[in-house]
Parts: sequence; C-alpha cells; structure tokens
Amino acid sequence: MKSTLALSMLSMIAIVAADTAYASDYRFKDMGAFTAHGDVTVTAAAVSLPCTASLTGTTTGGARITGATFSGVSCLALTASHLPWRMHANASHGFTIKDVTVEATVLGICGPGKVKAQLNTAGVISFTGAGLPGLVPCSVSGTLKTTPKVMIVAK
Repeated sequence: MKSTLALSMLSMIAIVAADTAYASDYRFKDMGAFTAHGDVTVTAAAVSLPCTASLTGTTTGGARITGATFSGVSCLALTASHLPWRMHANASHGFTIKDVTVEATVLGICGPGKVKAQLNTAGVISFTGAGLPGLVPCSVSGTLKTTPKVMIVAK
C-alpha cells in the first residue's frame, strides 16, 4: 500500500515537473530588430481610447519592446513608459509582455503590468482585455502585425 502511494506521488511530481518544463521550453527566434503596427484600445472606467500603435523591439539578447508611440485623434496624449517591456514566450503561440505601462491625461497611469498575448504564424500579435493596475484600472486590447515576422520556437 505504501509503495503504491509513493509511486502515485512520484508520478504526480513527474507530471507537474514535465508540465512546468514544457511551459518554459519556448523562446523567441533570434531575428534582431522588428516593428509592430496596428490597432490598440486602452479603456479605463467609461473612457476608451482607440489608437494606432507603432512598436519597435528586438529579439536579440532577450526579446523586448524598446519603443511605443500612439496616434489617432484621442491618442496624442497617450505615452508609453517603463520601457523596455520584456517579452517571455511561454507556449508555441503564447507569450507575456511584462512591465507594460501607458500614461494618458484622461486615464492617468495604467501599469506597470503583464499583458498575455498570442502570436499567430503570420507574425500577428493579439491581446484582449489585458488588465493593467492603476488608480483607475485599465484594460488593453489590440492586434499588431510584426515586420519582419516575429516567431516563437522550441528551445
């Protein structure tokens, strides 16, 4: 009975360890500099700012977003801070952008926080309802096309 229980416990530990290793077995393909461009909406309380975002980043020496600008009628006062934002691949098409912070006159400071995102095979990044802490908590959604196409690969 004790040996069956011990074997069961070892099996559970092995499954958890394998699952944990699996989650970190991905990385961004080292491709150097990239840009990402597309639509983003930042929302706090009843205020939504639909914007066009232009990001710059690199996948060399640790993937990160190094610059972000926003355009559109309601987005001229929206700025990015706490750059660079680190990117961590955690699945074949999933990753997290860390330390994301945006500031706007009408919203205040949103972040720093984590944005969970998806990256499809065409190099398009998407995220929906990503919550960022703040005096008034914010939500960020968007779709951005990367050039050249950013990819996540197995280690």
